[in-house]
Amino acid sequence: MPAPTPGPGPGDDQTPGRMPSPDEVEAARSADEALLLPTGASGQDAIDQAREVWGGPGWAWVEGSADTGPVPLCDRPGPQPWPAGADGLPAGLDYAALLEGLAASGALGCDAGDQDAEFAEWQAAEAEGRLKPADPAAVAAQAVEHMPPGAAQAGWLEVAAAGIDRLDEYALIGVALATRQQQARTAATQLSAIARLCAQTALADQKIGLRADGRPARVSRDAVGQIEMALKLTHYQAEELADLAVTLTWRLPATGQALARGGIDLDRAKLIAETTGVLSEDQARAVEERILPAAGELVRTELRDRLTWAVINADPDGADKRREHAERQADVRLHPDDDHTATIIAAG
Repeated sequence: MPAPTPGPGPGDDQTPGRMPSPDEVEAARSADEALLLPTGASGQDAIDQAREVWGGPGWAWVEGSADTGPVPLCDRPGPQPWPAGADGLPAGLDYAALLEGLAASGALGCDAGDQDAEFAEWQAAEAEGRLKPADPAAVAAQAVEHMPPGAAQAGWLEVAAAGIDRLDEYALIGVALATRQQQARTAATQLSAIARLCAQTALADQKIGLRADGRPARVSRDAVGQIEMALKLTHYQAEELADLAVTLTWRLPATGQALARGGIDLDRAKLIAETTGVLSEDQARAVEERILPAAGELVRTELRDRLTWAVINADPDGADKRREHAERQADVRLHPDDDHTATIIAAG
């Protein structure tokens, strides 16, 4: 997500990299003050600075969404933020990660090569009363989207969650994106634990054992039973989860790694594993290598279509055989209904 800029109106130019309007420049000054940055430069200076910092695609504008006013306060659903420490923030926060995230977002707008001038401008702004206290939630929300998933991002997400009622649309989208990254990392951790469980139980079973690369020759009934009982899943769900864990650990490790770093979510990882399941391991990895770079940027239907064509290209002979088999197995039946209509059921 780009630096928080005012949402453009329906008639505004949204061309990537366009020069901001005077209203946007004024809003940028307010944002600078919120981040304890000095303001007061001339209009042209502000535009020049904005041109350097801003850029990239703009956000679509939904009529009325930016003018709805504050939402009435209500009880926050879901997990509650951790209690704040003496300084109002949770303990153990990674401030270096915060600065890196803010820099990546374009919010700092500082010249690292001229720190003396930056500091002098900051002192002048403080003396003239042009500095305002920063809202920790707004600062955290600006940074978390640009952090890699992990402990630092999780800590600053807690800060953003503590002030979620004060965040604007752009900050809320950033929090939602960062949360999805954390969900992906958590899912990858769970799958990694389940994969190791499958390997340990297979090793303990003399009828199964491990392959040369350490993967279980097959998932044991013991592993499925433990997963089913611990996670309160059906037998089928436990089998499916175990198979996915083994697949993303040994058969498609790059997909598992992309999930762990938040590059794709669990739904996309499942789709890649399921669609390539008809291929040999080498073919599946070739498809994985081709698909993964853009997988996180595609909606699910686009990813599914690309995967389908990649699988066909990787194994055209196999695709023909699977199509012929599906045609032979196709079964269409017509059943009369009580209301003098009929129901058609197609099975393939």
